[in-house]
Amino acid sequence: MNLSGFTFIVTEDCNFNCSYCYQKKDKKYMDFSMVKKAVDFFSPFFDDECHISFYGGEPLLAFELIEETVDYFRRKKLNKKLQFALTTNGTELTETMLEFFYRHKFSLLLSFDGPAQEVCRKKGSYAKVLSVL
Repeated sequence: MNLSGFTFIVTEDCNFNCSYCYQKKDKKYMDFSMVKKAVDFFSPFFDDECHISFYGGEPLLAFELIEETVDYFRRKKLNKKLQFALTTNGTELTETMLEFFYRHKFSLLLSFDGPAQEVCRKKGSYAKVLSVL
């Protein structure tokens, strides 16, 4: 078995309550011991190039865990080309996070409703995401 991709759902928690979202909004977070177990078990099956994704709820609510996870991958020194990605609504992004994503060559996928975001997600979130962009 070769894995070309692996996704961590780091939290079910979210700062929005979108009517169309299938994700439960429980305040559950993955802990680092689970990350270590998953990496240790599955990494031998990673393709030479493997996409590691972070997803949630809103994964940026678990940013410290994402940092720890990337650091753990780096310390393991796998002879693999890892490509990191994260799906976010963008409202929790900070300059520190953006620098981290740039440094580790993350691909970011932004879930953004445009002006409808004010109605479907949360008042003020449209302007917040635009300011980050």
